Order: sequence, then structure tokens, then C-alpha cells
Amino acid sequence: MEIDTKDVINRLPEEVIGMILSLLPLKEAVRTSVVCRAWRVLWSNYFSGSVTLEPPQVPPQICYLLREEMPSCLSEFACSVDQLLLEKLKYPFLKEFKVAFFLNYPSIASNIDRWIHAVAAKQVEKLDLDFLDVIRPPVWSYNFSWPEGCRCLKVLRLSFISVSGEMLEGILAGCPLLQELSVSKSRVLAGFRVLHHEALKHLEICDCTGSAEKVLITVVSAPNLVYFKFGGNGRFAHISLVNVPCLTQVIFLTST
Repeated sequence: MEIDTKDVINRLPEEVIGMILSLLPLKEAVRTSVVCRAWRVLWSNYFSGSVTLEPPQVPPQICYLLREEMPSCLSEFACSVDQLLLEKLKYPFLKEFKVAFFLNYPSIASNIDRWIHAVAAKQVEKLDLDFLDVIRPPVWSYNFSWPEGCRCLKVLRLSFISVSGEMLEGILAGCPLLQELSVSKSRVLAGFRVLHHEALKHLEICDCTGSAEKVLITVVSAPNLVYFKFGGNGRFAHISLVNVPCLTQVIFLTST
């Protein structure tokens, strides 16, 4: 007697199918929509895994020539991310969101704001924003704006994003579960303080070019901090690490 595997899967309870879908990568979850018509809705309702998105490859020369107007392929990519986060992903939680984009088009700022607020509303645990700097000097810098209430965040990585010390202090205060904080290539960061954070284990600050002559980083209390890395890109730094009994790896780079 032959068993129709496809039919067996379709007869599983919706909650079980949803649990399976939540464990799949995004592309695989979307592909399940071909199993049957009902699954076209299921992946959208239950997916809560990792979302990793990269824009189409555009040569730097094209980015330079079109620096006043975003190429159509990038506009379509931004719209597809909007649609995914605001319309298709209906589950109230998201494990990870990672997106890269070209740091040349100020018009993308409103899209990025929507992406951040959407994943924050889904209590994202891991957020990785990498804004590629293809034109030098960069013509624009995205000013990071973090919404309140994302208390489930465990990992935050920001690259080529303007984030101030005050903003980082607010994020640390509002994200008690944050274990890893990495900031690189920020054009405004001149320093910040970690007054007390129980969960923080990994802290990395590299190549930030704020206006101050000296970078000031003060960690008053981070009892579980294990790893600290600072890359000053030739800038002077004053770094104070006080209550860090678990710190085992410290890296200082004068030029990164």
C-alpha cells in the first residue's frame, strides 16, 4: 500500500505545520506555498525565523553615475522588503532580521525606518543592518532611530549608520537581554557609557569617526562582558572598563 506523503503532510494540524515552517529559512518557507493552496497563507501566518536580504549587485560606477536617483532594481528591492515585513509576515515574533543596502540614496531613509519599526514590533532577537558605502566620500548617512519597547533584542550590529552615544545608552537601557553590541563606521559616535548591564557579553566599536578628537568609552558595570574590541582608525581613545570580572579577550586596533 502506497502512502501519499504530500497528503499526510496536508492533514497535519495547522499548528504543527506552522511550527515546521517557523524553523525553515525564509526562502524555503516561501517555497512551501507550492505544496498546496492552503500553504500559501500558512507560511505567511507562521514564519518567525531568520530573514536575510541583500540588494541586487550594482557596480560602483553605476551607483556614482546614478547617485541622485536610485536604480530601479534597488527601488524594487526596497519595495519588496516593505511588502514582506508590512504585509506578508503576520506572525508577531521574528528571530533575526539582516539587511544590506547601498548608502547613497537619502530617499531610502523612510523605508529603513519602516523596516526597523516593523521588526521591533515583532520583538526581533537579532538585528543586523549593513549599509554599504560604495561612493567615497559618502553622500549621505542614515540617522538611526530606535523605537521603544524592543526588550527581546539579544544581538545588534550596525554598520555605516549614524548612531550617537546617547542613542546607544538608550538602547542598552531599553534592551535588558542584549548580549552583543557591534557598531562600525558611525560618523557621529564620539563615545558612550555602559552604566550597568547584566546580559552584555560582546562589545565592539570600530572605525567610528565622530567630531571629537578623543573617543570616550566607559563601562561602569558589565559583570558578564567577555569580549571587548575597539578600532580607533588612528583616533585617540580614553577607555575605562571597571566592573568586568568575566572579561577574557580585549582587542585594540590603532588602524582598522
